[in-house]
Amino acid sequence: MYVQRHIPLLKILIPFIGGILLCSFFPNLNLQFGLLFGILLFFVVIGHYYLKKQINSKLQLVVSLSLLFLVFSLGYLISYYKTPINSTMHFSKLDHSANALVKIVSNPSLKPKSVSCEVKYLALWDSTRKQNCIGKAQLYFQKDSLSQRLKYGDLIVVNNEIKPIAAPENPHQFDFQKFYASKGIYHSSYVKPFSWISSNTNKANWIYKASYIIQDKLKVKFKRHFKDENIRGVAEAIVFGYKGELDDNWLEAFSKTGTIHVLAVSGLHVGIIYILIAFLLGLSKSRRKYIALKTFTVLLVLFVYCLITGFSPSVSRASLMFGLVLLANLWQRQSNIYNTLCFAALVLLVINPSNIYNVGFQFSFLAVLGIVFYKDYFRKALPTSNFVLKKIVVLGAVSVAAQIATFPLGLYYFHQYPNLFIFSNLIVIPCIGIILYAGIFFVLFSFVFPPVAGLLAKLISAYIQFISSAVLSIQEVPYAFFEDIHISFEQLMLVYLFIISLTFDLVKRNKYSFVIPILCCILFLWSDYSIENQKGKKEVIYFNIPNELLVGFRENDSILFLASKGVYEKHNNFNYILRPYLVNERLINNYDILPLEVTRLKSDLKLVTTYGNGSIWFNNKSYLAADYLEDYITDSLAVKSLIIGQKKSPQFYKAIKRIVQADAVIN
Repeated sequence: MYVQRHIPLLKILIPFIGGILLCSFFPNLNLQFGLLFGILLFFVVIGHYYLKKQINSKLQLVVSLSLLFLVFSLGYLISYYKTPINSTMHFSKLDHSANALVKIVSNPSLKPKSVSCEVKYLALWDSTRKQNCIGKAQLYFQKDSLSQRLKYGDLIVVNNEIKPIAAPENPHQFDFQKFYASKGIYHSSYVKPFSWISSNTNKANWIYKASYIIQDKLKVKFKRHFKDENIRGVAEAIVFGYKGELDDNWLEAFSKTGTIHVLAVSGLHVGIIYILIAFLLGLSKSRRKYIALKTFTVLLVLFVYCLITGFSPSVSRASLMFGLVLLANLWQRQSNIYNTLCFAALVLLVINPSNIYNVGFQFSFLAVLGIVFYKDYFRKALPTSNFVLKKIVVLGAVSVAAQIATFPLGLYYFHQYPNLFIFSNLIVIPCIGIILYAGIFFVLFSFVFPPVAGLLAKLISAYIQFISSAVLSIQEVPYAFFEDIHISFEQLMLVYLFIISLTFDLVKRNKYSFVIPILCCILFLWSDYSIENQKGKKEVIYFNIPNELLVGFRENDSILFLASKGVYEKHNNFNYILRPYLVNERLINNYDILPLEVTRLKSDLKLVTTYGNGSIWFNNKSYLAADYLEDYITDSLAVKSLIIGQKKSPQFYKAIKRIVQADAVIN
């Protein structure tokens, strides 16, 4: 009844999200859902007119259910038609042409050896014909003087040598294909010099162009006044959301202490700005005739902040929520925060249904939901009349509330949990308010009176140095965080079901209602036991690394890796290829990695035996690592699998085939 009266949009949001999710699993039902949508719409309209004349409870129920399925169908159809690859006009579905006219639709980003940007396809053509098309791609221009002058909105002609973005080739590796698909991008290409030419035309959307121009000007101002790159990176991230100069070590420290959210412009930043503008305008004490003007002034400031941050989902969501509350107050309507949250989510999903898969989107909404629901319960648990203690209790309550709602996502996506998040947030969040306020005035004075901007930059630097030192110190505290934790998607759902059911039980105080939380715990432990105890599992895992070799021999919960020199000596290979596999397979504390050269020695290693001629014995089968074949092979060999790593030339293949007989060749 409460949902029916106070959160009516939740009944629309849930089936709408259901339609989006169904579209991702069954993307070829658009015709059926289009027909269903038309039938349901006709029935709902007819039923509505009938019910206006005569009340019929059964018909009312049927119309209500039809309306829910109508919204479900709408979610499916919007998701389908907002996915560019489904269109027959997508460039990948047209006849291949030599050239393409594309428009740069993102601010070009400078990489060590390239200039990266998203482009929108406008047309394909060759010597015989021209075809209009749609679709986006990720292009990497080889860095030179021309590519570094590319700007958002530029129209250029490129050779149409485009390739689909590949799925991950190694187990549990980051899925760039899925990441770019959520942005409507399915193809990429490396563009060499002389394979593209500028049309000397710029057709930029004025809103996004203004956003990128402002960001570029702000980068120049920050670079002039903040000489320390680490401090400048944090200042830029906090004030206007630019993360290009963040130091990796500092970023890791903020993540492990549970304060990473302060480096991503979000609802926290919007709330701080709203408080400042409302205070300066005296919004709460305004007379009736001035409320409208001040309300629209606040809305304009929030829009400008969205513009500066590039309309990030979290800022857009928070601005929508504040805007709805302001307009409700202006029209003297009572607003429900949950209904407002549903409206913001609905708007953002209609604009881009793929937002539902965006990790930031998920964290943002769940954090707000947790804060709104749990905050007051924790505040009431620690009542105090002391002003300072009250602020500490409020801040602690907000931190705990947000953590309850988001920690399962943190475990699932990032495999870590910050144990000291309350202490780090008590230190960092008050400082963030000061940094953001000082940052706003720094931006203003940097254009009108630089000496004051310089003083503000020193103040900001001091606070950033303080919070950075604090989080780096907290990070070093024993057991400050748990890392390398893996939970499955099913366990993620069980954790959330446990939280929801336990919350319901505590609020309703029903002594028989703890069955569901207990059942969740039992199912979670059973699932965990099944994952941990994979007895009898023996397998060989091959990793695809260009010009290198990495192979793992696994037995139960132990694994031994043999790696070529390039893999063995490069730390990045461990972080981006090996670590995801080890964490997701729960082997992070029980693995060994050895250089491939050990196959030259006769030895009984953990899990495998080497015979000194490159051959390896594992699970009653023989394997041959061929990278050093010419060093020791004199007679022909017969093995189960031939593993080829660094040397992959045709001549090498021919040489191997003459002396090695193998049931399978792995390269």
